[in-house]
Amino acid sequence: MITVNDILNDLGYPKDDNNYRLFNLNEGFSFDQLSERDLENHKRLQGFDKDDKLVVVEQGQIIYIED
Repeated sequence: MITVNDILNDLGYPKDDNNYRLFNLNEGFSFDQLSERDLENHKRLQGFDKDDKLVVVEQGQIIYIED
């Protein structure tokens, strides 16, 4: 099984930075439809800690990784 951390490591993100969490967009939605406020609301509703970072997946592909 491949994990999000495996993919991020392949992209060059540090191995010790494992606080990434996925946000999988529903079919019919695209990332460009979302505002910064939408992302912040999602993080609040999902109980993100201050150090958690968001990874957005659209149609099975990572399209955004929060720094």
